[in-house]
Amino acid sequence: MWCKILKNNIMKTIILAIAIFLFNLINTFGQAPATPIPPSTSHTSRSSSSTYSFTYDTDERDTNSSISIKNNNDIYRFKASFNKKRTDAVKKMLLHHLGKKNLKITEKTYVWTKNKSGEEIFECKLTNGRLRMFVDKEYATGKFYADIQELGVNLKDKISGSNSKKLDTRRVERELERAKRELARAKRNLERVKRKTNK
Repeated sequence: MWCKILKNNIMKTIILAIAIFLFNLINTFGQAPATPIPPSTSHTSRSSSSTYSFTYDTDERDTNSSISIKNNNDIYRFKASFNKKRTDAVKKMLLHHLGKKNLKITEKTYVWTKNKSGEEIFECKLTNGRLRMFVDKEYATGKFYADIQELGVNLKDKISGSNSKKLDTRRVERELERAKRELARAKRNLERVKRKTNK
């Protein structure tokens, strides 16, 4: 009797390991790129909140940078500080993505803004070695927010010299290796139970 129960438990472990692997695989590659989030019409739902901070320190000061991203039900905020030599590359990316509409240039400061019904829903401010970007998700459309969020990912990669797509691939590879180890362990346990049962 106990052998049957043990066999069932081991089979459940194997199935669970496979399910976890498949879930992680689908979760990484099966996601639509930045699913548009409809603007919130009230302030009653504020439970979902996430803040990310990245600091990239290297031996070369030219590549040191700091990035902070805050994303909750109400706002999306992107802050970055980096070596001034990278300002032109960041400016070029912003001009390509945001264009020159709603752009104000004062000396070396570039400011993009977007208003809706008298409310400022977006601001992007670039100075020498600093970038600030803000979206009010209560008034911005889901598509606009999704576009800015994607821009934030590209800016993070440009500023830090990283590659988000490669990082996602490495994460999947690690999950695959972990699932393989779990599966091999479960198989060994099952073989051990079979040997004991046959005695």
